[in-house]
Amino acid sequence: MAEFSVGDRVRVLPGNIFRLGEDGAAGKVMEWSPERNEGTVKLTHGPVVGVWWGFCAEELEHLD
Repeated sequence: MAEFSVGDRVRVLPGNIFRLGEDGAAGKVMEWSPERNEGTVKLTHGPVVGVWWGFCAEELEHLD
């Protein structure tokens, strides 16, 4: 299971609940709850930008 922390740069995987398209979207983790395994991501690249909550770890991957 992936571990995320505030400030991590992440990509949202295609097929998530936001239906962001094949390229997904990218941004930065703003807050993360290890207990719930979900958090808030500020999307800065992709078809939708802004702060979105409720991302689970399975919907995200780390960017280098």
